[in-house]
Amino acid sequence: MQFAQEFGDARYRIRGYDQASVTVNDTVYRQSLWLSPDELHADWPVREVAALGEAAFQPLIEAGPEVVVVGTGARCVPPRPEWLRYFAGRGIGVEFMDTPAACRTFNVLMAEGRRVVCALIVAPPA
Repeated sequence: MQFAQEFGDARYRIRGYDQASVTVNDTVYRQSLWLSPDELHADWPVREVAALGEAAFQPLIEAGPEVVVVGTGARCVPPRPEWLRYFAGRGIGVEFMDTPAACRTFNVLMAEGRRVVCALIVAPPA
C-alpha cells in the first residue's frame, strides 16, 4: 500500500509497506527498523516478537517520545505485562499492533505533530 499525505517538516515518512518491506521516503527496507519524524535506525536487531524487551526498547526511549508504536509483523501480538510496565514507568504511551497498522498509526500521529517513535518488525519471507 502506498500513502499520499502531507507531513510538515518531518525528515522521515512511511510511504508504503507490504508483507516483507517498509518504504521510508524513497528507500525500501527489508529488515526491522525504528524511526521518528527526525531519526531513522535501519539496524534495529529485533527480527521476531520474542526478541522484544528492555534492551530492544532502550533506544526507542532515548529518542524522547510521548508515544511508541510497535509493529509486531503480519499479525498483532499482544504485549507482555512487563513491556507495558516498562513504558508506563517512564510516562510513555505504547501501542502494539500489526506492522501495517503501525505504519498507518505512525503517519497519523506524526501528522498531528505528536512526538512518536515507530518500531517495526520486518521479517524476511519464509
